Amino acid sequence: MNGTDAQAWEVLLAGEGSMDVGGPFREALTNACEELESDCLPLLIKTPNNRNDHGDSRDCFTLNPASTTPTHQEMFTYLGYMLGFCIRTKSPLPFHLPSLFWK
Repeated sequence: MNGTDAQAWEVLLAGEGSMDVGGPFREALTNACEELESDCLPLLIKTPNNRNDHGDSRDCFTLNPASTTPTHQEMFTYLGYMLGFCIRTKSPLPFHLPSLFWK
């Protein structure tokens, strides 16, 4: 899978009558990113600038160093798979990560 039209899985949105030719898949990726940045999952936490509403990168999240259980490790592995897939296919993910994460 090395093109922008590649999909790691097929998405069927019940009751919406959509055909998965990219749109529903991209919607699922966006929803996954939003869930990862919410308080529901412990993988990503707000950066200090986000928590304090001060300085640069106020909308950013960073990896949670307290997420060390085997379940969290499996979740990080899956996150790595998602990042790798999106990098290979040049499909941007709407993550809000600080520049330190990418350097």
